[in-house]
Amino acid sequence: YYEETTVPDGYLKPEGTDTIKVDGVDHKVFSFTVSADSEIIKIPNVCQRGSITLTKKDSTDSTHAPLAGATFKLYTEDGDQCYFTETGNYSKTGEYTTVTTGADGTLTIGSLPWGNYYLTETEAPDGYLLSSDKITFTIDKNHLDVKVDAGNVEKTATVTLKKLDAETHQTIKGAVFNLLRKSTSDTWTFYQKGLKTDALGEITVSNLPF
Repeated sequence: YYEETTVPDGYLKPEGTDTIKVDGVDHKVFSFTVSADSEIIKIPNVCQRGSITLTKKDSTDSTHAPLAGATFKLYTEDGDQCYFTETGNYSKTGEYTTVTTGADGTLTIGSLPWGNYYLTETEAPDGYLLSSDKITFTIDKNHLDVKVDAGNVEKTATVTLKKLDAETHQTIKGAVFNLLRKSTSDTWTFYQKGLKTDALGEITVSNLPF
């Protein structure tokens, strides 16, 4: 019989198929037979894998709402591109090269061998700027289930309103407006109040989110 007592880093200890007692204690062992002067016994070890869960959030809004639709590529620390199975787990080869956050703003990549990796964003969620952050992480015995947060900044626009006399088309100073924003629930809320046209009859509002 043989029993493996210590496994290499990154591998799982194989559990024996037979049980024997040694000094009154059960041990799970493997049996083998010597039938020649020289025998080679092959002892396989299963690689211990890890995972990373990334949560994508709105980094502009105070609610930090989760963001769906952020797409990433994964690389080893040496810059070698990784591939994915159809379900999003790590694969040495394959046709899938990206993973995307779901409705809850998360993505999970499983079956990662031990090593150093980084994620780069290739497509931002609708209405947000692409992040240039390089998200680095390590899979090892102390980091088997890694969790990271990442953010995106909302895209913004500038809008100018011009107030004109209906007949003369001359600009009008001092007209006051409220600016409202439509929410996802089809309700409207005040975004800014008391906006007044200037000497040119204009109101300019910058940094309006999409």
